[in-house]
Amino acid sequence: MSIEEGGKDETAAAMADYWTRAGLRVEIVKLALEGRQVGEVLLEAATGKGSLLVMGAYGRWRWREWVFGGATHTVLRHMTGPVLMTH
Repeated sequence: MSIEEGGKDETAAAMADYWTRAGLRVEIVKLALEGRQVGEVLLEAATGKGSLLVMGAYGRWRWREWVFGGATHTVLRHMTGPVLMTH
């Protein structure tokens, strides 16, 4: 799954190829933000799918994260399914 923000389709394709070679079924889905936060869109897309959300976990200065939020913060706070994060 990738979020449309000027798109890095080759990154999503490379990840899908890696997981496919490992024997997993992979589906790339483009999601539009439509004025919403990235974390909200990711959680909505992963809800009820019986799937694993895999994402990078990036931190920012604590005050900036508190004021502006962020995808990592949103997912950690509101996740209801399995999430694998890496930095």
